Amino acid sequence: MIEKRFDPKKLNKLNNPERYKLLSPDFIVSRAGLLNPKTIIDYGAGTGFYSIPFVERFKGAKVFAADISEIMIEWMQEHLSAYKNIIPMRMEDNKI
Repeated sequence: MIEKRFDPKKLNKLNNPERYKLLSPDFIVSRAGLLNPKTIIDYGAGTGFYSIPFVERFKGAKVFAADISEIMIEWMQEHLSAYKNIIPMRMEDNKI
């Protein structure tokens, strides 16, 4: 089976606010039943696009922004450093 992975050259597409119209952070919070979480895992975080609204909404929570791509981890470390409660972390493919 051939795996399809995101092309890092197109990572700006991941930060397009139009994505919130398709899948809003409010919808995710509602469906997950999140009330006041202390820990959130953004699995397949990419650029941390959804990590930001989660950490802004749940002020005390830590958001572990997990991705398999070292390029994405480096991008988050560089661009999300102002968000101290977003912790970019590299994960292994197909493992939680």
